[in-house]
Amino acid sequence: MKNCSLFQCIPAYKPAPTVRLIQRLTKFDCNILLDLEDSIQDLIDAKNTRDLKENARKSVLSIAAQLPETSFYIRINKPGTEESYRDYELLNQIKNQVLGVFIPKVEDYNSILHFFNYCNSNFKLCLIIESPVGLNNLDFILNQLPKGILEYVFFGNYDYHLSSGVYPIPEQSSNTYWEIAKQIISISEKYNYPFGNSPYTALNDEATFNFLYKQLKQNCSLPFALMSLHFSQTKYFYNLSETQLNPELPFVSCAEEILTTNLYLNNLQKGRSFAFFENRIITPQEYLLLNHRQNEK
Repeated sequence: MKNCSLFQCIPAYKPAPTVRLIQRLTKFDCNILLDLEDSIQDLIDAKNTRDLKENARKSVLSIAAQLPETSFYIRINKPGTEESYRDYELLNQIKNQVLGVFIPKVEDYNSILHFFNYCNSNFKLCLIIESPVGLNNLDFILNQLPKGILEYVFFGNYDYHLSSGVYPIPEQSSNTYWEIAKQIISISEKYNYPFGNSPYTALNDEATFNFLYKQLKQNCSLPFALMSLHFSQTKYFYNLSETQLNPELPFVSCAEEILTTNLYLNNLQKGRSFAFFENRIITPQEYLLLNHRQNEK
């Protein structure tokens, strides 16, 4: 894997196994991203979400105490939400441990200003574009940003289509995905900011791993970033070489997967917002879209 950075996203909970996983990941030269946002919520009992997030912050403190300085990134909750203020308090407590901050659901420059008002440490910043509104405003946002603070502009595919009400969500083997990604790449690179690719939830789909890497190599002028959701994905991306890429793999139309709300609920991970079924993560965004469609019938 060349001209590329790799991020492993890990829900912020269970400090002991998380630290062991981080130690295993050191040989893959990847960045660690501890998540306080989407993976830490309860879609069935919203009142439980606050407790889950508070426990996640305590877990981050415990994890940070066992790691060297500037050793991981954190994805906080959307600026301006109730949870974001608690995230800022955490960041200020462990500012020497945190290498960078992912700011989700960025739709305007006020989101960035809100973060700056509460966190003035020299964190590297990564913005996540997760809605058509954010994409429409991206040029203005990047034009306003002070130079030297932004590391990547990431695409959040699952939230992007949740905000648009689109189901099934176009995956990374589809033309629809790359039409959006190419817009973000073009605007970001106009300001000399590299692109960060969206996570992909099929954990063993090597054909699509190869395909998305090939697309990024073709469309990005700057070194890009990949997001991994599992140790196996990280290992595969780390060992990916040019000779593995299949130049004949075409775009495919987005076929509706056989997902149901019951499949999500029956395989929901305890204390997490996602389900795990047959080497595939079922995202909270898919559950919400499925539930909305079911209620409409």
